[in-house]
Amino acid sequence: MSPVEPADTPVQPTDTSVVLDAQRGAVGASFLRLRPWIVAPPALVTLVVLHLTPGARSLPLTWVMGGMVAFFVYEAWTLAKLGMPFVTARRLGISMLVTVTGLSLACGLTGGGRSPMIPLLIAPLGVTFAAFGRRSWSWVVVAYLAVHLVGVTLAGIVAPWSFPMPAGGVVGVVVVIVTGALLWVGVAALTDAHRRAAVDLERMRQAVVDESARRQRELEGMGARVAHEVKNPLTAVKTVVQLAAREPREPKHRRRFEVAAAEVERIESILQGYLSLSRPLDDLRLAPVSARALVEHVAVALEGRGATIRWAAPEAEVLVDRQRVTEALLNLALNAISASPPGGVIEIMAEVDEGFRIAVVDRGAGMSPELLARATTAYVTTKADGTGLGLTLARTAARQHGGDLRLESEAGVGTKATLDLPRHPGSMMI
Repeated sequence: MSPVEPADTPVQPTDTSVVLDAQRGAVGASFLRLRPWIVAPPALVTLVVLHLTPGARSLPLTWVMGGMVAFFVYEAWTLAKLGMPFVTARRLGISMLVTVTGLSLACGLTGGGRSPMIPLLIAPLGVTFAAFGRRSWSWVVVAYLAVHLVGVTLAGIVAPWSFPMPAGGVVGVVVVIVTGALLWVGVAALTDAHRRAAVDLERMRQAVVDESARRQRELEGMGARVAHEVKNPLTAVKTVVQLAAREPREPKHRRRFEVAAAEVERIESILQGYLSLSRPLDDLRLAPVSARALVEHVAVALEGRGATIRWAAPEAEVLVDRQRVTEALLNLALNAISASPPGGVIEIMAEVDEGFRIAVVDRGAGMSPELLARATTAYVTTKADGTGLGLTLARTAARQHGGDLRLESEAGVGTKATLDLPRHPGSMMI
């Protein structure tokens, strides 16, 4: 049985609550800071108009509006003194309720449901929605406003009065301007908060990406150093095992040494693949080479591998790292041979125009869409003795030249792998 958590244990805020609190703080601070400057001048104009209007309830309205402005000034002053900690959800919610109360009284004293000040009640409602969204304080303010609207309507019925023109028109225009200004403050603050959040999120995302890239470079460098250090003693072990296998021994012992030598060679192949994969870009040795000579070299090297090699390439000259492209082409061709039935036909076709493309085509087992999507991922292989680095190395070589590797395959039909390279690499990408 787990211990009961104490009642006063603080609840860790979720990411969403942090964002919403920041949104509420931005909207609330902007609204409370600017509200006195927006409300005070129009309130003064309205009071002057009321004092000049016969029969108006100017004295009680003076007290109501004066009290509201004083409250708004106090909140702005306190915010300036205490800063953002002052703008709590409770403080902002109570401020909206006080605002609704004061505006409702002002509407009741200036005609009730016919009061030109009715539109002002939209302002605290809009700012509340901007600050709280669908949180509980929004519904509290909505319910509170609904009750006061009923009271305002009843006040207009019990004590009917309306502004005479043109005084009512002047007050109506002032009210619309003030309402628009208050709503603009709240909505603009919300928009600014979202914009700042987007900027902060992008900055944090970029920092994470940069840190991940740095750590990846460090790990790749460390892995390459480890692989390089392991190669040297592994070569010594391989030599000793091969020499031991040549000595006169019983067949079963000789076979064991042969298996050990084969496994050492496989480990060497994996290490070589990793070192090729992690070799940095500035190791590329670009030099002019004949496309025909490059493809012919690969075709000759594959003779006797159990497949018929058909190839074609122009004499055109291309600028590439010959060793890298040869390694990539050999990996693609060996994959094609492995996927083909014994005696199958492998085609290696090169084209040179604005770019340099070499396609390796087999009519073997092909790949399913799921396997094709992961084919160039390191260490993904369907061969029992495969390393899963062949296609990865080919793609890396192509990208380091500023090109790419394109794969087209269909299960039961075959596969076409195309090295798509620039003829004269300018800028190179990872």
